[in-house]
Amino acid sequence: MPPIRVSRKRFRNGNGLGLTLSQSYELRVTLLSLRSGEQFQEIMSLDDMVEKTSTLISSVIQKPKMTPKLLAKPPFRFLHDIFIGVTKATGLGEGLFEGDLLDSSKFQDNKEAKMLFLKRWIDFVSVSAGELLQADPRKIISGLDVENTNLMLQAFALLAVRVRDGLVSNA
Repeated sequence: MPPIRVSRKRFRNGNGLGLTLSQSYELRVTLLSLRSGEQFQEIMSLDDMVEKTSTLISSVIQKPKMTPKLLAKPPFRFLHDIFIGVTKATGLGEGLFEGDLLDSSKFQDNKEAKMLFLKRWIDFVSVSAGELLQADPRKIISGLDVENTNLMLQAFALLAVRVRDGLVSNA
């Protein structure tokens, strides 16, 4: 099998092993590693992750504005506005919430309602995307676990693009 040339990036496999590859380094993918089912995922810096999230969501909605500061530590109101904006633009997630859960002002100082909203949203994205997301509502509310929050937003935006473009139904 011919070697694959890879630019300098860091990768990790499912076991958490990190690899650094230089441009001149050749990574030989053997049949054995393909059979073992190991998948390598590119590790992104937080800045790269935020930029990717911004690009994906901005392709679906114009408001709220996707700023690096807000995506680097997204407050609940910002996340709620993203959900509402994407739902209005594409119909994705329509019917998931009703009543007070659609009004961001009703969440002020109500941690349980915020957790309910986020848990339901995360579960919806996980089921719709067909992958288990690691986002934790408690950590999101506390401003922690920004990486998994951004991954959830990216998955939601990708689903929204597919719905908007008619590649999948919203049913």
